[in-house]
Amino acid sequence: MVDRKVDLAWGDIEAVPFSMIVNKYGQPDNLDIHIFENMPVGIQSTRKAVDMVKEMGINAQLTAWEIAHNQIMDPVLKAQGAQVFDDINPAVQRFFKLIEH
Repeated sequence: MVDRKVDLAWGDIEAVPFSMIVNKYGQPDNLDIHIFENMPVGIQSTRKAVDMVKEMGINAQLTAWEIAHNQIMDPVLKAQGAQVFDDINPAVQRFFKLIEH
């Protein structure tokens, strides 16, 4: 399979079954899934979705980005593996630096 990058925004996949995306683009060998979140439930839900993708035989990795500094949520989100930022701007900047390479 040719390695290619397909960028999908939430609006592209919100109400579309994953099977339709696979039918259109082909089944990927790997998926890097990133979530920008400020609540643990969003990361937990995304982690379950990643597990479902893995059950389909696709190697998938999740990167969580906390986008709002909060004294109560910081330790909880860090425990779930989230990188913590004061707001979304530095998180998105770091994300783009990460995917450039």
